[in-house]
Amino acid sequence: MEQIVKPQIIVFDGIDKVGKSTLKVMLDKATNFNHWVIDRGPLSHISYNIIYNRQGQNSLVNTITDVCANAILVYVTASVDTINARVTETCHEQIDILRDKATFDAILAATGYLWKGIITVDTSTDTEQESFQKILKGLANMLNKNEVTK
Repeated sequence: MEQIVKPQIIVFDGIDKVGKSTLKVMLDKATNFNHWVIDRGPLSHISYNIIYNRQGQNSLVNTITDVCANAILVYVTASVDTINARVTETCHEQIDILRDKATFDAILAATGYLWKGIITVDTSTDTEQESFQKILKGLANMLNKNEVTK
């Protein structure tokens, strides 16, 4: 398989319990850690600043814009029922799923044009492996490569 020549910045983002970390680990392993793969990035930063009313974070806006322009976003989402089940299964703190999803979706809609590219996967309708394959296919299409993994 062909390897991507230039390492990429790939940001996995979305609300809690959608599967970001699992998919990030899968991509790291499949690409032999060839890329800078981030679990939570500018989308989380902006969204959680709004959700938790954090002040004084405006100085990071230019940095966030620069990151987006050079990074591919993998936006991971899931249904409310799926997230609720995962929260319960993992004894995760309760979250306001509707509020968080609405905030993330609004920030994505407002900043989507900034990203080098966006891949969206829904882990409530696809298995981990199906979601992972969509990510690989999306990366290959964006980067004009036949294969993303080594």
